[in-house]
Amino acid sequence: GGGMVFTFLAAQGKEIGKSLVDLEQIPQVKELIVRAAEKKVALLLPKAVVVASEFSSDARPTVVSVDAIPADQIGMDIGPVTAAHYAAALQDCRTVFWNGPMGVFEFSAFAEGTRAIAQALADLPGLSVIGAGAVIGISTIKAVILAGTLGVATVVEKLARGFLDDGKLTVDEINSAFNSVDKRSEDK
Repeated sequence: GGGMVFTFLAAQGKEIGKSLVDLEQIPQVKELIVRAAEKKVALLLPKAVVVASEFSSDARPTVVSVDAIPADQIGMDIGPVTAAHYAAALQDCRTVFWNGPMGVFEFSAFAEGTRAIAQALADLPGLSVIGAGAVIGISTIKAVILAGTLGVATVVEKLARGFLDDGKLTVDEINSAFNSVDKRSEDK
């Protein structure tokens, strides 16, 4: 999920419309796809995505097959069937490192994939480490908190220690995320 999925789809020769893509990474992604197949490793990619005509909170979401992304559309989230498939695949996991949101979670119309995966991780009995870098990690932490699937204490417990140790996640950023949880609970 997330923006990186469109590089994988492009590497498979699929039309990705105006979606985010890292053209320089396509050769490496093609190699990863081949290596996964050779080693019989399941590489879970979406079967459907949510697209929109523009990158906007007001944009109208439409679910389409990854084989039918219109050239004038932008991929904004994973589709609901894909989210359910990913959540089911996570059920037996004992450790999960989550690299980032499944879509543009900041826009409510495109947050369902992220919410579904956040809930699946919250339900796991094992360890879920959220985030994988300064920007991605902060986005994932905010997504999980705003999705309402994990409370503040759980998020703190599940933070990768490296975020704090190397200074990539500041106290102000953590406080800001926590304040959004406080605000959300006041609104209820």
